[in-house]
Amino acid sequence: MLEIDLSKNPTIKIKLLDQDIEFESKVLKYEKDRMFLEIKNPKKEDLYNLKDGLETEITICSPNRIVKMHSLIIEYNSDFICLEINNEYDVIQRRRYVRTKASYFIELKSENFMFKAQTINLGGGGVCFIGNHCFEIGQILYFKLLLPDHEDITGEGVVINKVEMQDETLIMFNFSNIQKDIRNKIIRFCFEKEFNA
Repeated sequence: MLEIDLSKNPTIKIKLLDQDIEFESKVLKYEKDRMFLEIKNPKKEDLYNLKDGLETEITICSPNRIVKMHSLIIEYNSDFICLEINNEYDVIQRRRYVRTKASYFIELKSENFMFKAQTINLGGGGVCFIGNHCFEIGQILYFKLLLPDHEDITGEGVVINKVEMQDETLIMFNFSNIQKDIRNKIIRFCFEKEFNA
């Protein structure tokens, strides 16, 4: 059984294994053994490469974990792509802290690097945001996070994963060195945001 709730509309990246082509998609509906996806902003020339039976690699990013699996295209037409759901998959990241969808300003920097972004989600363990190819797994950066009605949150973190999408890169950033009371503030903020949603 897949360890991600597809009803929460997680981010899904589809990669064609025999070609250097990737699609970002969203869930239209799903059944026990398959999911029906809508491809976001496809390039017309790339769609010609889709066909029934083609092997793909799927990356599914949810607030709680990230999963990778190999899958086959069961059916494809102009409205949707249907992919197999199987029980053979890898959990890349299992998060200790619940995350909430959140768009806030974050600044990341090191001695010779600076980047400003908007977060996609936030939790006591870290954030996800859209970055670029300059980020490297294992890269240690100082960060400043701006939350509404809070003092700036600062500390040190590390890039633990990145997922290349069509025109951008999803960066997973862990808070590796922040004060306990600051982490607790973030956790409290996330719970309050989820409770009031």
